Amino acid sequence: MKKEDWSAAQIIEHLPQRFKAEESIGYEVIIHFQITGNHGGEYSLQVKDGLCTVSKGLMDAPNCVIKSSAAQYELVEKGKKYAFPITLVTTSELDNKKSIINKSEFKRNELTNAIDLENELTIEDFNKVFELQEVYSSENTENMQLRDQYVKKDLPKKLENFLYKGGYSDYKVQGSGGVGRKAAVPWVRI
Repeated sequence: MKKEDWSAAQIIEHLPQRFKAEESIGYEVIIHFQITGNHGGEYSLQVKDGLCTVSKGLMDAPNCVIKSSAAQYELVEKGKKYAFPITLVTTSELDNKKSIINKSEFKRNELTNAIDLENELTIEDFNKVFELQEVYSSENTENMQLRDQYVKKDLPKKLENFLYKGGYSDYKVQGSGGVGRKAAVPWVRI
C-alpha cells in the first residue's frame, strides 16, 4: 500500500519510522492522539532514550493531547489540507497546569512538532546564552553543556516556530557551540 493511501491509524503507527533519533537526545515526551471516526482511534506516542514508540490506547500521563477527526488528520499529514480545527491540550512541566490551545489554522509541520507550540521565543532565551558567555570555557564544562543545549536545541526550535508562525515555513535553523572544544562565539543561523 502506498503512503498516500494510509489511514490516520496507519500514519500514526508509522511515526517511529519518520522519527529522527539524533534530534531527540535528552528529550522525553508522551503525546496522546485521540482521532475520531473511521480509521481513527486512541494512541500513545512516547519519545524516551532516543527511541520513539507508538502504542494503541492512552498510556501514562501525556505532555500533549492531539484531538482531530481521522479525515482531517489524514489530509494534513498528506499535505492536502493546511487549515482545520484541532484542539491541543498541553501540560507544562514548569507549573504543572493544563492549558488548552484551540487552533483554527493548524498547519502540517505543527502537527509533528505540536509540543513546541507552547515554546514562545523571548529575549530571555538570548539572555541565557549571553550570561553563559560570561563564564566561557573551551572545555566541556557544565555551563558550556547548558549553553550547547540553548544554542543547538532550544533557540533553533523556538526560532523555527517563530518563523513558521510568520509564514516562513521553508526555513531551517541550526546552532552550534563548537565541535570538540567549545567555540568562543556560538552561532545560530537561519
